[in-house]
Amino acid sequence: MVEEAARIHQRTQAYSRLQVAADELQRAAYAAVRVQGPTQEKILSSARSEYDAALAGVLRLPVQNERENALRDKVGHQGNAVRALFSSAGQVVSAVDRSWQDAGSNAALQEVDRLSAPYFVLVNTITEEIRLGDRELRAATDRAGALRTSLALVGVIGFFLSAMFAGLSLMLVLTRLSPGLKALEDGVRSVGQEGAQPEKIAMHGHDELARLAGAFNVMTDRLQAQQAELRNISSGLERAVSERTAELARVHHELEDQDRKRREFIAEISHELRTPIAIIRGETQVAQRALCNSGHVPPAALERILAQTRHLGRLVNDLFLLAKAEAGGLELHRERLDLGQLAAEVATDFDPIIAAKNGTCRQSLAPGVVVDADRDRLRQIVAALLDNALRHTQPGVSIELTLDLDNEGKAILAVRDDGPGVDEETLARLFSRFQRGRGNSDGSGLGLSIVKALAEAHGGKAVLRSQFGQGFEATITLQSVRDLPARLPGSESVENVQSAGR
Repeated sequence: MVEEAARIHQRTQAYSRLQVAADELQRAAYAAVRVQGPTQEKILSSARSEYDAALAGVLRLPVQNERENALRDKVGHQGNAVRALFSSAGQVVSAVDRSWQDAGSNAALQEVDRLSAPYFVLVNTITEEIRLGDRELRAATDRAGALRTSLALVGVIGFFLSAMFAGLSLMLVLTRLSPGLKALEDGVRSVGQEGAQPEKIAMHGHDELARLAGAFNVMTDRLQAQQAELRNISSGLERAVSERTAELARVHHELEDQDRKRREFIAEISHELRTPIAIIRGETQVAQRALCNSGHVPPAALERILAQTRHLGRLVNDLFLLAKAEAGGLELHRERLDLGQLAAEVATDFDPIIAAKNGTCRQSLAPGVVVDADRDRLRQIVAALLDNALRHTQPGVSIELTLDLDNEGKAILAVRDDGPGVDEETLARLFSRFQRGRGNSDGSGLGLSIVKALAEAHGGKAVLRSQFGQGFEATITLQSVRDLPARLPGSESVENVQSAGR
């Protein structure tokens, strides 16, 4: 019984490993299509190796009947189909893109389901086998319980047989055998009591009662050993069932969460692209009619088409940058930079925009704060924070740009404004894609998402703070480089105020 339970547990572990390996191969294959590079190729190669090892482990499992033999052939065929599917992940993505371009998002989703059919078929086969293993484990537990009941019944039957024997002999040997019979009776009663520890009979001599007591003691020892073994088997089976149930629930939750995120992202992309595409289509129709009627195209229509094309280009570039950063595939050209000097340079680029809004930008930048970072990405972070402050505030806004070191030696760069702020509910979702928080804005809704992704790619973090009606603050924390001098050439940074007209 123990060997059967161990065999079932081995099969369940092998199929669980194959399910996890298939999920990892799916993620790595599609990630390699989205983010190309040596790092992602290494991840994909590792996922393929683990999948091949898991599939080989399932195919090496011993079979004991025709069903298991047929299942092994079935899993081998389905496993090879899944490997072939994810070996051509680029073609799958291209096919889905063509369906989306030709017939829209619903057709693209249907194409995803059709092309991913080998993966879902394998997952269903694995899930059914794991469930069957769980049922077999429960059946083994039930058989162990039945065996325990049978042993208890044997003890009860033994009790009654001993009682009958004692009754027949009582009239003949009552006086001489009374103490021995009483000891035997107590021992038998202890066996018949549920949950009680059987008592051994202490009886000396070489007569029949002594030999019977010895045999009874041997029986109780064996019974105790069998009960202990049954308790261990039952405990192990219950623990294995509990662990597998929890693992299946976790895997199921992860699959549902991944599917939900995929559908949400497709819906968001469709929504964001719909407006500029509609404008381009409308302006193109206007230009076409004008060309037919007057022989020339109005420059304004062409300019609007170009503007929307540039907007689409920026949106696609932002999405590509965000996807690479979130997937860990963003390449950073690190160098040691004076963060205060860089922030001041970026703020200077915003002087005309600040002046146009009759605003001010107060700078308080600690000198000599050196970080190991990508210059262009760091400029992008500072520019995004200043742009966010200007987009969502009223004319005459007061912006404060500060830089300091905390007690742990980390660089704290903050941009604050005295705008209307946001409530807690809106603040909690501003780092999500396509979220716009403070009034109407012509932005893409990706700025703060990119700031967070770039900060985390540098090993730092981004934090937002705000209360409705009390301004807005965005803070970036990066690890500073302590082993350099406090100042670099040209890094002198003074506190100053840039205002309209300066």
